[in-house]
Amino acid sequence: MPKKNGIMAEMEKLKKENKELKSQILIPQTHNNIQNNIQNIHKSVNNNIQINDFGKPNVEYLSDTYLRGCMKTPRAGTIDIVKRLFYNKTHPENHSLRWDNIKKPIMRIKEMGKWIHRNKDDVMYDALENGYTIMDMLKQDDMRNIQEPYYKNREYLNDQERNAYDKFSYLFDNRDNELIKFLQNELLLLVMNERKNVNM
Repeated sequence: MPKKNGIMAEMEKLKKENKELKSQILIPQTHNNIQNNIQNIHKSVNNNIQINDFGKPNVEYLSDTYLRGCMKTPRAGTIDIVKRLFYNKTHPENHSLRWDNIKKPIMRIKEMGKWIHRNKDDVMYDALENGYTIMDMLKQDDMRNIQEPYYKNREYLNDQERNAYDKFSYLFDNRDNELIKFLQNELLLLVMNERKNVNM
């Protein structure tokens, strides 16, 4: 009988040890399941963003005050507008410009709801033109508004700033090689630095 009690005690000890080992195995599995669920939820949220076509970004968040500031220094302003349009973390709907492999002169843009490949230089010029056009539309509004008394109290560019912008505008409209090359180089640096901040 003493042998039987010893076996029973050993069995109880093994059962207890087995139960402890099972609980240690279940805890990491539960943690992994929770981690996977959180990752799946995060991916699901990211997939619900509708990305606008490259030539049709959301510009509602660019205020007149901000754009007038860009017009005061139009070279830097054009680049900053492109940055705020296509690399703004709070507006992922505009992340329609990708450069997946900086060793190749090909970029991807969203066009007509699909991602297409285009020549890097063409995409860069189009992005610059987007920024410039947004500033120029504000200038045209300002010119019309100067004539109307209702807008008399709005802030406008002073004569020196307007002349500097007009010179920039003339050069850009006529595709001045020096200006376009400078802007494309600045934009190239921006795209290289910001490409990792955009969800691929």
